[in-house]
Amino acid sequence: MKRNDLARTYKGDQLSVFATAYGVTRKDDETDEALSTRLLDIFKKEDDAKAEAERAAAERAAEDKARADAAAAAEEEAARGGEGDDLEERVERAATNAARKALEKMQEEQRTGDKKRRESITGLAKRFKLDDKDPMVRGALENHTSFDDFREALLDRLEKEDGQVNTNHAGVRNVSDHTIQRRNAAVDYLYARSDRSTPAPEAAREFRGMSLIRMAEEVISWDGVNTRGMTPDEIARRALSTGDFPIILSNLANKTLATAYDVAPKTFMGLVRTMNISDFKPRYIIRKGHAPQLELKGEDGEYKYGTYAESKEQIFLRTYGKAVRMTREMLINDDLGAFTGIAQGFGTSAATLESDIVWGAWLGNPALMEDSTAVFHADHGNYVTGAGTVLSETSLSAARTAMKKQKDLDGQTTLNISPNFLIVPPELETTAEKLLTTIQATATGDVVPQFIRSLKPISDARLSNGISKAKQIGIDVAGSATAWYLASSQVDNVVVAYMEGQTGVYTEEMIDFDTDGIKVKARHDFGAAWADFRGVYKSKGAA
Repeated sequence: MKRNDLARTYKGDQLSVFATAYGVTRKDDETDEALSTRLLDIFKKEDDAKAEAERAAAERAAEDKARADAAAAAEEEAARGGEGDDLEERVERAATNAARKALEKMQEEQRTGDKKRRESITGLAKRFKLDDKDPMVRGALENHTSFDDFREALLDRLEKEDGQVNTNHAGVRNVSDHTIQRRNAAVDYLYARSDRSTPAPEAAREFRGMSLIRMAEEVISWDGVNTRGMTPDEIARRALSTGDFPIILSNLANKTLATAYDVAPKTFMGLVRTMNISDFKPRYIIRKGHAPQLELKGEDGEYKYGTYAESKEQIFLRTYGKAVRMTREMLINDDLGAFTGIAQGFGTSAATLESDIVWGAWLGNPALMEDSTAVFHADHGNYVTGAGTVLSETSLSAARTAMKKQKDLDGQTTLNISPNFLIVPPELETTAEKLLTTIQATATGDVVPQFIRSLKPISDARLSNGISKAKQIGIDVAGSATAWYLASSQVDNVVVAYMEGQTGVYTEEMIDFDTDGIKVKARHDFGAAWADFRGVYKSKGAA
């Protein structure tokens, strides 16, 4: 591959390493697209300089050759007894004339070649309804972009405007609004067919009652293909290898994945703060302490300067994924449920993955960079064991007191943190509900304290089951049926991260020539890390 192609193809760390090889360092929070653009600009300047140097060298070589030829001719004339100017003047005059003619010839060749280049570029642009006023076309003409480079850039642009990964098209088509509307209507119909609770919109009425193979036949006819006499197998092969049908199926998978991901339960959502990261490099979660404490100033004393305390924890993204395959057999058998069912399963799987990672960090109880001590630890004043830790009004009261006494980074400022969430395993869920339920008390001792009634309960089976997915996602932690927790929204506890611009599941699709089908890859970039220990509390819950 040419270096320009690699600059467009590489992503993430691979692109960073590639850029470093050319003396270019990725800037903080610089996206892959921005870094790729910088590299391409540098390469273009280098190529232009190289081309200019080669042109100048060619001109010098032509001039040197002309002078040599003129000198030889003048010497030959002198040998024959030629008269007139002296030999040196004749040689100089002949060399100058020859050099001028050689330069004029080269310039004419360049003008002819540039004219052909410009005609080729404008001709290709017109095929896709672009004139020379289009910024891309105008830039290619003015910057002496080669026809091959322009064609590649144009295909990339049309592919992005189409909104899909280029499949097995013989060429890139200029997609009309009408075509896009028909595609969307087809997707809506198939989605409604797979989910009876979702009615099909009016625009999808033209597909009513169609099987998958019948819809495939309809779709390939949009391109003017005559399907008369074609067998279902031939229709399936044609539909899955070219045209709009693969795009319709991939959009259906995207919609099914996204819906399943959005509705899947994520019990951790109220406990975390979300951030976006532009690449896979480690990032720091920075926490600044409160302003310095004011001190007494003496009558003739000076003001003392203070500093803000600061802590930082590390977070980074990892990539997780699976693929869905729509085969020719599924299309012929009208097996829409199998296709959407797998896609729906992967959407749910992405949400499950996030829960596993967040609760894995919770149960894993890692050491913080701030003091190399585990999040839940007696030294942090947020972990208790032994007698009196069973979930009760008394133990909850003690936990609240401990949270209120937490100190800021300076070790002096009292934070007065109030808990908002009571987090329990399923085994303690009923006990928690009883504690949080307001009752009509007949005695003062029966009154449920306001702070307990205001707690929001959260329960997740992972808290007692643990998570044993060392091979799949690198997490293997034990749970507890007795441990319970308090958490406050006043402090960033666990922070979760997504790839910037791709919150949720990201999908790509491609034709699979080995199976005469289409593959949809679901990819999820996600990360989670602890930010602070002061807003959480853990009780072992056993006497």
